[in-house]
Amino acid sequence: AAFVGSMKNAAAARPQPTIMSAAKKAAPAAKKAASDDVKAMSKTARIDEIFQELSNDGVDIEKKAIAKVLDAFFESVGKELKSGTDTAANLHGYLTVKKKLKPAVKGGEKMMVAGNEIVTKAKPAEQKISANLLKKMKDAAGM
Repeated sequence: AAFVGSMKNAAAARPQPTIMSAAKKAAPAAKKAASDDVKAMSKTARIDEIFQELSNDGVDIEKKAIAKVLDAFFESVGKELKSGTDTAANLHGYLTVKKKLKPAVKGGEKMMVAGNEIVTKAKPAEQKISANLLKKMKDAAGM
């Protein structure tokens, strides 16, 4: 019923080019406003921030020592995850990192309920890693 009628109705149903051009002009501004997110902090910037906080608290420590502590911490987490197939590591109450091994899937023909045969491809085993935020991190991030 929408297509039946005079040419006046058909012309009125089409979008006007001025409206489209206005939307195109507004789109980059909307993208720019949405992309005002803060970038991730670099490793040296994070070490500098920790150094400033500790020096403000009166702790005398070098930046190299902070870097060594952080590297040792995350290396120990890596060793903990490497130890088994289904393992989890708790990062000081802020994050939980879990590693799971998904087993390999054999390929071949499989029967479905309706009697249809489906050919499936073989998939190799793969390791999946996931991270979950814990209460300390959610509180620190204001979530």
